[in-house]
Amino acid sequence: MNASLYCKTSNQMKTYKELDIWIKSRKLATYCYELTKDFPKDEIFGLTTQIRRSAVSVPSNIAEGCGRNTSKSTSQFLYIARGSLYELEMQSYIAFDLNYFNEDTFNAVIDIINDCIKLANGLINYHQKLAEQKLVIKGGFGHRTPDIDFIVSSNNTTNTSEILITFPS
Repeated sequence: MNASLYCKTSNQMKTYKELDIWIKSRKLATYCYELTKDFPKDEIFGLTTQIRRSAVSVPSNIAEGCGRNTSKSTSQFLYIARGSLYELEMQSYIAFDLNYFNEDTFNAVIDIINDCIKLANGLINYHQKLAEQKLVIKGGFGHRTPDIDFIVSSNNTTNTSEILITFPS
């Protein structure tokens, strides 16, 4: 799996603003704002607000999760984002049932939500795997900081990896 597709900031990896899920969910939030402008005024504190909050929650939680410093913490915010997608899906059904969304609009919203859910699942799986990987370096290195160059080999059966550690001159 190519780690450059996932959120961590370095020269090699993308920021949250470059993630497909963040881009797509941000567009979804904007779309939901546009769609709910036409909802009845008596829904302003009801379904309109609920849809908008759910939609904005998705890219917001992705951004916040990517700002965390552990994959476990990042995963938690990605779960919240995914939950907001399911919440938005349910609210879209209500909007359709009340004829606030026509069938074409409803299908378009549901398609975008499903795409975002798939992307969220992939990102969650990636960060869960990162959280499960543990690197333990035993022994003192004194004032020298090791550079970990690359993985030499990996053993999935014993869940261990051999790595090459070098020290700058």
